[in-house]
Amino acid sequence: MRNALILFFLLSTLTLSYGQITITPIQKSTPKQAQRNTRTEGTTLSLPFWDDFSFAKGNVPSDSLWVNSESVYIGDGLGLNPPSIGVASFDGIKSDGGSYAGSTTASTDSLTSCPIDLSGLTSASNVYLSFFYQFGGNGETPEDTDSLRVEFKNASGQWISVWPGSAALDNSGDFVQALIKVDSANHLHDKFQFRIQAFGRPQGFYDIWNVDYVYLNKGRSPSDNNYPDRTISSPLTSIFDGFYAIPARHYRTSQNKVPSYKVSSVDNPNDDPQPYDNFYTGKVISWKGNASTTDDIGTIFRDTESLKNPQIIDETIDNLFDNLVINEDQDSIFISLTTFIDATDNALAPTGDYNVKYSPIDFRVNDTIHNEYILKDYYAYDDGTAEFGAGLNFAGNSLAIKFPVTPTVSDTLIAVDMYFPLSQTDPTGRSIDIIVWENDSVPINVLMRETFTLGRDPKPNTFIRYYLKSPVTLSEEFYLGYRQNGNGQLSLGFDISNVSTDKAFFNLGNLWQTIPASNLSGSFMLRPVFGNTVPFDPTTGVDQDKEQTFVIYPNPSSGVFNIRGRFDNFEVFDMYGKSIVQQQMINESATFDLSTQSDGLYFVRVKSGLSTRTLKIIKK
Repeated sequence: MRNALILFFLLSTLTLSYGQITITPIQKSTPKQAQRNTRTEGTTLSLPFWDDFSFAKGNVPSDSLWVNSESVYIGDGLGLNPPSIGVASFDGIKSDGGSYAGSTTASTDSLTSCPIDLSGLTSASNVYLSFFYQFGGNGETPEDTDSLRVEFKNASGQWISVWPGSAALDNSGDFVQALIKVDSANHLHDKFQFRIQAFGRPQGFYDIWNVDYVYLNKGRSPSDNNYPDRTISSPLTSIFDGFYAIPARHYRTSQNKVPSYKVSSVDNPNDDPQPYDNFYTGKVISWKGNASTTDDIGTIFRDTESLKNPQIIDETIDNLFDNLVINEDQDSIFISLTTFIDATDNALAPTGDYNVKYSPIDFRVNDTIHNEYILKDYYAYDDGTAEFGAGLNFAGNSLAIKFPVTPTVSDTLIAVDMYFPLSQTDPTGRSIDIIVWENDSVPINVLMRETFTLGRDPKPNTFIRYYLKSPVTLSEEFYLGYRQNGNGQLSLGFDISNVSTDKAFFNLGNLWQTIPASNLSGSFMLRPVFGNTVPFDPTTGVDQDKEQTFVIYPNPSSGVFNIRGRFDNFEVFDMYGKSIVQQQMINESATFDLSTQSDGLYFVRVKSGLSTRTLKIIKK
């Protein structure tokens, strides 16, 4: 049951006193912005009308086709096996990011067409509206009392419900096509409009309906449910062995993965596609470094009989990234990957199966997808877009995610990027401990632990960077995560397009556990950031003086340490962030004794004027 995605218990034997992890809706904290200036106010459209939402911009329907429909969310994540890339999701959230609570009706999101000229047509013109709809998809399944309806505007300006009538809506979870005839003379007028309306709970992000491939035209029939359209229907997967971004210094060609994507036929998005004529697939790869120059790696075509049946494409091209060379002084590379199919979707017979009745629809717009991948200073399992929030509920709960460090690289973790969206509660001002653990079958041995107060940027999918006071040098796999310091729901952004849940562990008391893939599948939006130095003191935000030099010796030591250099004062912390020594400079030197402390790793924060540096020492 997909409603388990919204609220689930990860281990049924745990009691409520240990807490729970929940999936939560993300409230859009800024209004959804429509695509403006594409249509003159009052413009009336002509047949045919077609939108598969593959060419929408900014997560809202195009206002060249739709009016007052910004509450519907356009994206790739909430649809499951859609007819083509991009679906319209009725997510129960208004365009200003709020809920419909207090509304005088039970209606929530709606998708309303621009006026369409149907004057001069009759019932014999066989005008039909068709679309695919899905119950739940990758969101919560609607309740039995919820519904999706289609209404037509008559010549008097009244909205008349025409579908589903007394018929039951399909609740299989597949995309199912509906066809509705526009045959009433009262609907065949010069300002005809239709709208698809969701009805359900008005409290927020619940009861998801997905809609795709909306088509209105004359000369159709009740069996006109096939289209000469082969589509790319899923986003590109990762090219970096599960990551969308990795630190440039950590990159090795062994991490290359040729991305896969799904090619479908519209009439059977959930089943095995029917055979079609051969078509080409291709890739265009380019990359841009910090010099802002763009080099084409190449275009790769493939023409093969095996693609006669559209399928998952996973090409083996050994030399795909042979020309991708990272120089020692290169701090970032942005890889742009465009993938396309050439399925002759707009070709008339005998080359293709396009019909003039579709003109001027261009079925090729859903034949291309684009992705960007980053080699910079951080790891990212997520693609940068959160469909949900996922997180913890009670003080003491912890979440940890495994990350690698290339064996030939030793690098310093200096910061953590996290996206805590506005969900059912505001994360602003909440307290967490960011923690680094050693790698084992579960997280063990805390290497670093610091307390932070969370902030939030009002722009969606915007990470906040938290610089560590005590950076950690790492040379092998490690766990990075946080401990929640107060009760109350606290959810990280969660991207369902790339699955890395097998790398995630949670602890609701005193036991680390994995997250069952059947309960939660995707990636937490938490990213480790590597570098040589912290660019500013996390406490003061002031740039460091590059020439400051401090020496601590002997290191390691059995207890007594000496510090030399020009400084004002220093402070020693244990790995849990507890201050155990505070001392002023005396004649550019000082001595401190940790003989009574436990063996292990400690951090010395040295201040000189407005500059701060942190050094690591080991007591043994």
